Amino acid sequence: MPLTLNTPIDRAQDAAAKHPRIANGHRKAMRLLADGCYIFLKGCAFTATNFMIMLGLPLLFFLAISGGDLTNFFMMLELLATRFLDADSARQMAFVGDIQTALIVTLTLIAVLRTPKFVTDVANALAPKEQ
Repeated sequence: MPLTLNTPIDRAQDAAAKHPRIANGHRKAMRLLADGCYIFLKGCAFTATNFMIMLGLPLLFFLAISGGDLTNFFMMLELLATRFLDADSARQMAFVGDIQTALIVTLTLIAVLRTPKFVTDVANALAPKEQ
């Protein structure tokens, strides 16, 4: 029976000694790749939340007009849908164009208002850590 004790810390130190260190050039490239992936993922999340906010604002608007009553809310949506389907194609296309313009303007305003906080958060996350 051996009198020595081999702990997980000892095994980790032995494994680190067996593997060579990563060269500084590769370390810098890996850091740049990791930073790029982080910015990409944060940017995707930022874009998705902007779209969700933009799509939720008309719902909030119609709920506010109906006073929070779902019966009135669905009656307004039914009226809007019925009138849209009864209109001729030129008026339908004009209405769709107006809605697209309003949603694009809304999305742009939301993105402009939220961008400074996004940039600050990403800059703080990627700032070098003090050790």
